[in-house]
Amino acid sequence: MDTITERHLTVNDLRTLHPDWTLRQIGTVVGLSRERVRQLLKAAGHATIHKGWGRHRHCSTCGRLKPDSKHRLCFICLPHYLERAPRATRPCSYCKKPITRRVSQWKGSERNPLSSRSNLAFCNKVCHGRWLGTHYGGGRSKPDNTPLTSPM
Repeated sequence: MDTITERHLTVNDLRTLHPDWTLRQIGTVVGLSRERVRQLLKAAGHATIHKGWGRHRHCSTCGRLKPDSKHRLCFICLPHYLERAPRATRPCSYCKKPITRRVSQWKGSERNPLSSRSNLAFCNKVCHGRWLGTHYGGGRSKPDNTPLTSPM
């Protein structure tokens, strides 16, 4: 930074005085674009704060800061919400064992009207694999007492 203008100093001063301001807010005060403010701050060694685009950073129930933006609830409120969620029971499509899940999980499988198999539900991966084998021929085609290979 050989030539430091008054704007450079003003940008650095605004960043130190108001660390929560966005680059656009600093640029509006100084009369520079957001990108130019970012470049000046990077050259001066200041870290820029990336707040993310459209991310919900606070829990919608308690207002605490969330560690991620994947869920709308924090890790403290999420288990309580899942306990109160309405549940429904269906039989497994292969072994007919009853499966209890949240209603929202069952509705997710019925949202796609193009899927002809939206009413299928499996209790685990084993039942799903066996169902695929019996319906699409991916499993054993011979009975269990018959050897799969012929003796040579």
